[in-house]
Amino acid sequence: MTETENKTWRFPVNKVGVLGLGPIGTTIAELLAKMGQAADLQKIVVFDPDERLLSACANDEVHRSTSIAHLVDNSDLVLLCLSSGGDVAKIARSHEGLLDCARQGQIIIDHSWSQPDLTHQLCMAFAKRGAAFLDAPISRSARTASALEFGQQALAISGDMPAIEAAMPVLRCFTRVVTPMGSAGAAQVVRQMSDLVAFQTFTALAEAMAAAKSFGIDGALMIKVLAQGYGDGAGVALQNYQGFLDANQALGQTKMTIGDAEQRLSDVIRLAESKKLSLAGASGTLALLKKASDRGLGGESLGGLATVIEPERPAWRQKSNAS
Repeated sequence: MTETENKTWRFPVNKVGVLGLGPIGTTIAELLAKMGQAADLQKIVVFDPDERLLSACANDEVHRSTSIAHLVDNSDLVLLCLSSGGDVAKIARSHEGLLDCARQGQIIIDHSWSQPDLTHQLCMAFAKRGAAFLDAPISRSARTASALEFGQQALAISGDMPAIEAAMPVLRCFTRVVTPMGSAGAAQVVRQMSDLVAFQTFTALAEAMAAAKSFGIDGALMIKVLAQGYGDGAGVALQNYQGFLDANQALGQTKMTIGDAEQRLSDVIRLAESKKLSLAGASGTLALLKKASDRGLGGESLGGLATVIEPERPAWRQKSNAS
């Protein structure tokens, strides 16, 4: 059985399970309890191995499961809100895990950040069980949880289209817009491309701040002016400029560091290389990130990039100093 074969999914989806109760999973469970009537939800079940998180989330409308198997057995649609694709694969392939328990017509949506090839592997494995595995990555951060809570979160999703359509009423309970991207793994690719755009934008900001400083201009003030709309199109790119200046908001993460960016951009470049693509801009950005890490700034926020972009001393000044 392949991802593209026609299947009969359970429609409408009446029972939803949420596996993983960090900030994202908890927020989604709460929104389903609040908005689920519009999607004709009859039951919401949750599970997390952390008893503290499970107890905090469960209530009269959100029912606690005793195990992964219990959650899967009581769900038409399972939302995976785990830390990484590796965690998803481990839980899927474990004894009495997701693959052992999945049944014909069931839909599993992975909201973790994973690699496209792993997503495709899991999609094929679930298809053999007659279940659909979709990927719809969501950042694990307080900022994203807030966007979900206020209905401002956009979502890219990929996988079997009939399964996406069956899950759509549930997804609309906690997203502003849902965009299907193609076959399994496509949404994970789009997520990595967002890193590509973001990190190169941050490099441009770092260069702009360093250049401004060389002219005696307050770099932070300049970025603020650009974000207010000064210049052609700069305001669009800099709507979230504060993330560049504040380590706690950078790229929507609790703390996006230079080291984190270096690792994630390396993943993007490897993904491109698998298709024999050369990303000159990304490679330049990665070189700058590595330069910052080599100077001991790997644990600093992306705002620290500006400190490694230094003006070259004019040849005449070097000669004058030497004499």
